[in-house]
Amino acid sequence: MQARFAMTDVIAFWLVALLIGACALPIGFATFRRLPDAGAGLALPLGLLLVGYAYFVLRIIGALHQGRGGYLFAIVLLAVLALAVSGRDRRFRATLQRSWPGVMIAAGVFTLSFFAYVTFRSYNAEIVG
Repeated sequence: MQARFAMTDVIAFWLVALLIGACALPIGFATFRRLPDAGAGLALPLGLLLVGYAYFVLRIIGALHQGRGGYLFAIVLLAVLALAVSGRDRRFRATLQRSWPGVMIAAGVFTLSFFAYVTFRSYNAEIVG
């Protein structure tokens, strides 16, 4: 019974990570526009970095309480920033259509790597060191 709850948590984390990557696409496009895929491959790590950093800074200054609510607030901040950036970028749709294969490849590589690591950790779960 407990393994099912753990798998639910893994799938929830995977979905949230992909959602954060999707939210970071406009920021990645604006930041890395000169790259061949317009930053589509870097949107997921950029989104995770921005959410983690926003949560860290807001916790340090005492604006957030510890827990999921703070992370949700950081994700909402990223989504608002992404909406502002995509609203100002007239070429966002064209860039998204052009770099859609890069977005799918990045999501596929992340998914494959993530579930390979989850499988490895499920067979080797002890903490050493």
